[in-house]
Amino acid sequence: MYFILNKRDNVGVKISDLPAQDNDNFPEGKEKERLHKYKERNPKVIKEAKDRFKKANGKLYCEACGFDF
Repeated sequence: MYFILNKRDNVGVKISDLPAQDNDNFPEGKEKERLHKYKERNPKVIKEAKDRFKKANGKLYCEACGFDF
């Protein structure tokens, strides 16, 4: 249940005096299905990159903000 208010109607009005709207009068849009493409990363490449970074820098951390993993 919800109420529709205009700015000018909002002054001095009690919620109990407003006509209630139900969801049947304003149904949601129709259901849709989406298909997304994504690339799966090779876990071996990721591990190798992390290992190289650790070897060069002593530990794994974010180069942008310095967060230490």
